[in-house]
Amino acid sequence: MLLPGVRWNCNKKETLIVNRKIAWLFPKQVFHLFGYRSRQTDKTHFIMNNREAASRESEYEFEPWNTKK
Repeated sequence: MLLPGVRWNCNKKETLIVNRKIAWLFPKQVFHLFGYRSRQTDKTHFIMNNREAASRESEYEFEPWNTKK
């Protein structure tokens, strides 16, 4: 990862770990724009999950409004 204080959590590149002490300038808001949802693990780190990877598509598989059948 090229951003200071940000690293991948897994090889699939679906989850980021953001160190708030290094990436201090609005990390939640910036990564939200990139398509990530955040969860705070402690006072200094966020875990950011990719929205598509964190979605619950399997639960909506047979719904009539689901276009990804």
